[in-house]
Amino acid sequence: MSSTIFLCKVKWSTVFLVVLVLSLSLGSCTEEKIVKQNYVVGIINMNPNLDKVVRSCQKELVEHNFFKDKHLTFLYGGALKNIQEIKPRVLEFKKRKVDLVYTLTTPVTKIAKKVLAESSIPIVFGPVFSPKEQGIVRSNMKPGGNITGVKVRGATQKAVEWLLHAAPHVKTLWIPFHHTDKAAIKSVDDLKKIAKDRNISLVLAKINNEQELLYELSTIPATVDAVWVTQSHLIVSNVQKVITAASKRKLPVGSTTSVSNGVVVGFTARPEAIGKQAGRMAAKILMGVPAADIPVENAEHFLGINLRTAKKIDMKIPDDILHQANIIIR
Repeated sequence: MSSTIFLCKVKWSTVFLVVLVLSLSLGSCTEEKIVKQNYVVGIINMNPNLDKVVRSCQKELVEHNFFKDKHLTFLYGGALKNIQEIKPRVLEFKKRKVDLVYTLTTPVTKIAKKVLAESSIPIVFGPVFSPKEQGIVRSNMKPGGNITGVKVRGATQKAVEWLLHAAPHVKTLWIPFHHTDKAAIKSVDDLKKIAKDRNISLVLAKINNEQELLYELSTIPATVDAVWVTQSHLIVSNVQKVITAASKRKLPVGSTTSVSNGVVVGFTARPEAIGKQAGRMAAKILMGVPAADIPVENAEHFLGINLRTAKKIDMKIPDDILHQANIIIR
């Protein structure tokens, strides 16, 4: 009888030891996965005006509680000068097996998605004008794939309303746009709907390159009352030329881009806010949340007024607009 009891004790002790060893083994594996100390984020941007967005994203990641005791490396040497540089940069990140790629603008994001299609490297984008319509995500709520980010489309109507409120005399908008750029095409589609509702006319200047833009800027029709800057890399990267030409004609410029570049009335997403949103999304992904499960976020927009440009064109901004403005450049 006593020997039987002894055998049972041995068996239970053996089971206990096996369970303990397995628990410790599994625990160490889990711990090893969680305590990764080094993270590498590759960043690709083509627009120097978006460097504020990049810095804000980096700041959000560095200051995130999860990364305070870890090492973050950002691979970013400034904005690329031409679109041909994008693919080699993405391939470099792929070869280095970075933990995440952050892309700014639609062209960069589309190329990065294609190059990393067979890779497990996640992508966070922002700003991108209309990711669903561009085929970047399946839907805004369920992006799919290994990508998500921040979109900026949806503010055009409010931006036009603010421009018309600030300059009620405006009946005709002159719009230079890159007619093969899908983001620009979507911008114009939005403007056409608004123009019909507000009974204003649009004069479209189709362009393919900077030289054509310069020509169109030198021949702005005398009948227009204001200029509109569309969401397009070609236009936004040459926005100072647009502002200069419009100012010579005493024409106000409206847009959903930043008023810091000279736009008089803008309903725009702050660069710092977009970067912070993107950084927060990137942190979730680096902590283990699949990008496909994180809905695309709308950028928060703010009313901005550039009084410097307004003064140059002898434009008086109503006080009620100034009182509601989130950003005023004096």
